[in-house]
Amino acid sequence: MRWVATLGLVFLGAAGEARADDAPALPVPRLAPDLSLSKDKGVESAPQPDSWTTRPRAVSAVVGAPGSPLGIAALSLEYAPIKYLVLGTGGGFSPDGGWRASFMPRLRLPLNRWFAVGMGFPFTLGPYEYQFKQDEQCQSAGCGIAAKTTRSWPLVFWGQLEPNVELRISGAVALRLFGGYARVLNDESDRCTSTLPSGCPSRLGEQKWYGGLAMGYAW
Repeated sequence: MRWVATLGLVFLGAAGEARADDAPALPVPRLAPDLSLSKDKGVESAPQPDSWTTRPRAVSAVVGAPGSPLGIAALSLEYAPIKYLVLGTGGGFSPDGGWRASFMPRLRLPLNRWFAVGMGFPFTLGPYEYQFKQDEQCQSAGCGIAAKTTRSWPLVFWGQLEPNVELRISGAVALRLFGGYARVLNDESDRCTSTLPSGCPSRLGEQKWYGGLAMGYAW
């Protein structure tokens, strides 16, 4: 009977090993952290540079009133060493004197990537002539005599204050709308002729208000 017991033990051991092999493997826990980034985690991207910095140069066609730094039609060239400071120069034509040139520094405050406000301080030189005419007008209370006054400067120096706004369209198109106040700095270097009995008025034509538009390409 001993051999029967031995066969039984062998059978039971084989059955136990088979059940152990058929049992499912337990999952092994992952101890390493998941370093992958998901789109749902709101990862912030680096800010994109604006065109005020990446495109510091601009060439523009300019139109304006006769009192503007470059006259009624002109061409200007600008460079911004930093986005808050612009150095410009240009030349143009004005009907009250002819060709003129201007140095046009200005401060600029970008409010976003496409819009900025600023204040300019142009300095302009060129010939200038101012004429004042008064027709004779007689009313029941009296008469005003006809008169003509002409003041001319072979070379006049203008100082200007010029608030402005700027736009950058698609980064490369530069648009600037400006207006300001201009005053003659060398007011005593003129040559004056007048038919007024009192002679030449001393302040005629020395101040102007103006506006204008510049549109060009920035790179």
